[in-house]
Amino acid sequence: MQAEQSSKDGIREVGRLIEKVKVAMLVTRTREGHLVSRPLRTRAVDFEGTIWFFTSMSGEKIADIAADPRVNLAYADERDGVYVSIDGTASIITDRARINELWIEAIDSLYFKGGKDDPDLVLIRIDTEWAECWTAAETVIGRAFRFIKARLTGDIGDLGQQKHVDLQAGTLKCEPRK
Repeated sequence: MQAEQSSKDGIREVGRLIEKVKVAMLVTRTREGHLVSRPLRTRAVDFEGTIWFFTSMSGEKIADIAADPRVNLAYADERDGVYVSIDGTASIITDRARINELWIEAIDSLYFKGGKDDPDLVLIRIDTEWAECWTAAETVIGRAFRFIKARLTGDIGDLGQQKHVDLQAGTLKCEPRK
């Protein structure tokens, strides 16, 4: 059975799912056509559909984004049974005011030795378009119990929900997890 919720519900649901997962795998396509995944700490989710990351201007991902701005973000939290895949378009932002706004000294100075004024420091802005979310029906202990029960009975029970979110339109469609 599929259900659609309001436009803001879909966007809020994705934001709620990814807010606890601090690191995303950013997938870009190289000029040679290879897909490459890199971990990046999510800097801010002002979830009207935009996600921000700090990076170095000299990094290879910058060249990848320049060649093909279409990217994917993957978030996973095995303990809570939350998995999110987000499709979007990346752009490189050099706005010092936005960098200052997002900078957290205790965290970011570990990665960027030149500090927030380092000319190599830039932001990657992801304007999201589509997301798929999978959520487990229970806690990690419940999933372990379900696994043991499934091994004994052959019945895997409810695996949770899979949700498709059109982040541009904001629609959220729910269906049984497969």
